[in-house]
Amino acid sequence: MKFGNVVLQVICVYIVFVLLDKIVGQQSVFQDKRKWE
Repeated sequence: MKFGNVVLQVICVYIVFVLLDKIVGQQSVFQDKRKWE
């Protein structure tokens, strides 16, 4: 494996984790809003 490929994989994994964190965060916020109503 080339060093560049490793960097690309790390970046892709990081982006996926960030997107998942945003999706989970939005869902938890949405659930909190429903609880307060």
